[in-house]
Amino acid sequence: MHFENAFRLYFHKIHFIAGHYLKNKEQAENVAQDVFTTLWEKRYEVDFSRPIFPYLTVLTKNRCFNILKNKKIQHKFRDKIQKESIQLKIDLLNSSSEEILFAKEREKLVMDSMDRMSDKIREAFLLSRFENKKYEEVAEIQQVSVKTIEYRIMSALKILRKDFKDFFTFF
Repeated sequence: MHFENAFRLYFHKIHFIAGHYLKNKEQAENVAQDVFTTLWEKRYEVDFSRPIFPYLTVLTKNRCFNILKNKKIQHKFRDKIQKESIQLKIDLLNSSSEEILFAKEREKLVMDSMDRMSDKIREAFLLSRFENKKYEEVAEIQQVSVKTIEYRIMSALKILRKDFKDFFTFF
C-alpha cells in the first residue's frame, strides 16, 4: 500500500528530475523505473512513516550521476581513439598501403568490439584499462562487488581476444 502511494505521488516527479539532469526522455524513464524498482526491493527496510521523497531524490541523483559519469568516460575514450586515429593516419601516410589497411582494420575492430560490449562491461573495462582504476575503485563507481568487476573485465577481454585472434596468431 505504501509503495503504491509513493509510486502514484512521486513517479512523475522523479521522472522529471531525471529528465532535468539527463536531457533524455528514455533514460529518464529508465532511471525513474529503476528508482522505484529499488524502492520495491527495499520496501520492508524503508520507513514509510517518514517522508519518502528525499530518499527517492537521492536515489535518482545517484543514478543520474553514474549515467553522466559513464557518458563522460565513453566520450573521453572516443576522443582518445579519434586523436590516436588521426595520428595513426598521419603516420601511415609514410607507410605502405598494406600497413594502412592493417591499421584501419585494427581500428575498426576495436570500435566494433567496444560497441558489442554492454554499457556496464565497457565502462568497467575503460575505467580499469584507460583510467588505471583498481577493481575496488571500479566496483565502488559502479556500485557492485569486486567479483562482478572481475567478471566484467574478463568478459571484455574475451570479446577482444575473439575479435583479434586473426591479428595475433602467434599467441
